[in-house]
Order: sequence, then C-alpha cells, then structure tokens
Amino acid sequence: MNLGSHSTLGRDLVVGAGLGLVAGIVLGILGRIAMRVIALRAGFGGSGSLGGTLEVIATGVIIGGGAGLVYGGVRRWLPRGSMVRGLLLGSGLTVFFWLYQPPAARSALSGTGHPGLALGVFGICFVIFGFLVEALFSRVRRDLEPRGDSPAGPAE
Repeated sequence: MNLGSHSTLGRDLVVGAGLGLVAGIVLGILGRIAMRVIALRAGFGGSGSLGGTLEVIATGVIIGGGAGLVYGGVRRWLPRGSMVRGLLLGSGLTVFFWLYQPPAARSALSGTGHPGLALGVFGICFVIFGFLVEALFSRVRRDLEPRGDSPAGPAE
C-alpha cells in the first residue's frame, strides 16, 4: 500500500486543520442557531448574550480545527466524491459528539426534553460543516496540484 509522500500527508494535515478552523466559524454560528431553535422549542425565553455567542463560535473553531486535521489525514482513504466525503465527515462528527457529549452540553440538553430535536439540528450543523470542509479542501488541493503548463515544463 502506497501511503504517498510524507510531504503530501503533511500538507493535507495542515490544509485540513486550516480549513477546519475557517469552517469552524460557520459551525459555531450554526451551533448558536441550533441552540436557539432548541431553546425556543423547549419554551425557554430570553436571548443569547454576545459573550455566549462568541464562546459557541470559539468552540466551533476548536472543533473545526481538530476535525479538519483528522480529515486531512484520512481523506485519501475515503470514497471519492465531495458529497460522500462531506456527508461522512458530518455524520462522523454527529455520532462522535452524540456519544461523547461534553458535560456542559449534556446537562443543557437534558433540560430541554427534546433529545431527538437536538440530534437533528446539531447533526445538520455538522453535515453542513462536512460539506463545507470538503468543498474547500477540494478547491485548495486543486490549486496546489503541480501543473504541466509552466515555462520550465512539467513538475516532477
């Protein structure tokens, strides 16, 4: 089995982590919207604070960076096709965080009485994140590939 060069793997890890950080901003924003949907459905009034919103976005960035790093390392072994890869990343994150909920999230979600709704809305957030990371990754990889049209000839 050819694992490819170390430089390609290293590049994929860095690209994945970087894109995960960027897409994590979107994940955090979607996570905040999901929290609001769950709160409204559970009958909780009020609105979120700026500090709380920034904390959720920062959490999305942290999760995104880690998920992107792992994704950069395993992407080459996933089935081809952006839709499939994005769906696998998003679904994998949904399952992971449903099984291993951070304690603060577990206690907050248990008070809502709507675990299925929480799974659904956060699952949608993670799948959108997965699609975004894969779309960005495909674009960046395409831009980084050597081209044979340079004046010096094809890259070796």
